[in-house]
Amino acid sequence: MQSDFSIIDVPGPVTDTELSVAAAELIEHLRGLGPDVRVSQRLLRA
Repeated sequence: MQSDFSIIDVPGPVTDTELSVAAAELIEHLRGLGPDVRVSQRLLRA
C-alpha cells in the first residue's frame, strides 16, 4: 500500500475559491491513479 500526504501552503494572497480549485484539481488527479485511491481533506485557516 502506498500513501501520499500533500499540503497546499499558500504564502501569497489567494482567495478561498482559488485554493479550493487547486485542491480539487489535486484530488481529481489522485483519483485518476486507480479505483482504490481514498482521499480525505482538511482545511486549516490561520
